[in-house]
Amino acid sequence: LSFDFFENFGDSDLSFTNPVMTVTATNDYGFPVGVDLSGVTSRNNSGSLNLSYTGDAGLSNTFIIDGVADFGDAEKITSVELNKNNSNIAMLLEIKPSQIDFDASGTANPINANPNENFYATDNEGLEVQVNLTFDEVSLQKMADFDTEDALGDLTELLLSVNIANKIPMTGRLVLNFQNSAGQVVLTETLTGFQAANVNEDGASDGTPVTSNFEVVWDANDIALINKTKDVQIVLILTLPEGEDEVLLKGSDALHVSIGTKLSAEFTDDNE
Repeated sequence: LSFDFFENFGDSDLSFTNPVMTVTATNDYGFPVGVDLSGVTSRNNSGSLNLSYTGDAGLSNTFIIDGVADFGDAEKITSVELNKNNSNIAMLLEIKPSQIDFDASGTANPINANPNENFYATDNEGLEVQVNLTFDEVSLQKMADFDTEDALGDLTELLLSVNIANKIPMTGRLVLNFQNSAGQVVLTETLTGFQAANVNEDGASDGTPVTSNFEVVWDANDIALINKTKDVQIVLILTLPEGEDEVLLKGSDALHVSIGTKLSAEFTDDNE
């Protein structure tokens, strides 16, 4: 699987809320198959990470696919859900992979090596495996310098204007955490509900950026807090648009944020 979409995020920290990889297997053989999932590998430019799964029936990293009980029965479907509690699926995604390789191997009768009965027909379809990856939210975080050097003391009002041009078929919110030299957050601004890109019939972005505009007005009290700021943590949280169960993400998807300010100041003569 190719994940060139993640390359857009550069050195930003990446995290997922409730990431789940669902593996569904269809088997019409007359015996169970144990699939070793440790060969699933997440790769980026600097290295790789293998999947780790607690396993089935006490067998680490093993997904056991049920076999058909009696000759002529319908094929057997078995699913397993890999989540943050039974696997390292979150870590596989958070290294921002360019690809995930599914180099999995299988073993017949993983629990009982000497079963009473094994069978298959010449017209068996065999074994088919499908993988589905879902998550509730994806969060990107990046720190930026924001040292005002106490230069805002004479301001009485500061208007923050934010423009978001979004080519990603996901909506979300932008959070700005202004921090002092001790790393403490002195002021937080959350801009909620920027619009998702429009999607085509395949569920992918149509490539046209959709613009959302926000304004935040800071009074003198807010400015006093901002005047203590040394850094700003920029957090971008992406979610599915309302009414959408899934979307297709592409490497060409991107989101551009522009921030501008309008100042209002009052100057007085200290001798008066």
